[in-house]
Amino acid sequence: MQKPIKKATLILWIIGGVLLIGSLISIGTNATGAAVGIVAALVLGLVGFLVGRNKAEETSEIPNKEKKGNRKERTVIKEMEFSVWGTTYTNENGTSRQTYIAKLKAGDDLAIHPAPTVEYPDTIGVFTSEGNQIGFINYKVLNELRGLYLHNDASIAVKEVTHSDRGLGVDVIMKIYE
Repeated sequence: MQKPIKKATLILWIIGGVLLIGSLISIGTNATGAAVGIVAALVLGLVGFLVGRNKAEETSEIPNKEKKGNRKERTVIKEMEFSVWGTTYTNENGTSRQTYIAKLKAGDDLAIHPAPTVEYPDTIGVFTSEGNQIGFINYKVLNELRGLYLHNDASIAVKEVTHSDRGLGVDVIMKIYE
């Protein structure tokens, strides 16, 4: 969404533009005055840019990840808890998901994105913040998310690292925002 231009910025740009046009017209008759006008127009343009800059543009936003601190409150429309599937499998690059899971703790941010395979082309993988796959979202949960997640921001975090006879598992909390 395009942000509206501040009134002060618009006024400075208009004055700078008028000075620039006037200076360009007078180049043939008064070179010194034209040069001063061009410099003044450029300075006004720079000041207009600085005045119009928004503080939010200076900080980087990470899509689909809740940023702590000065970010506005968002309305949660759905909160889900579920277990990540496939945590005992080996990744395609030969790395052990169990190794990555062992380093996780409650509250760690995770990421989700498509991780298609030949057998399961619609798979959505669950990844650590470093980009290492720890499993995938099961199809029942995925079907429930399809209508919500496609058009809404979401965050996903570790609720708990579980232990069983088969190995380590991960329970997560996913929040979907308005």
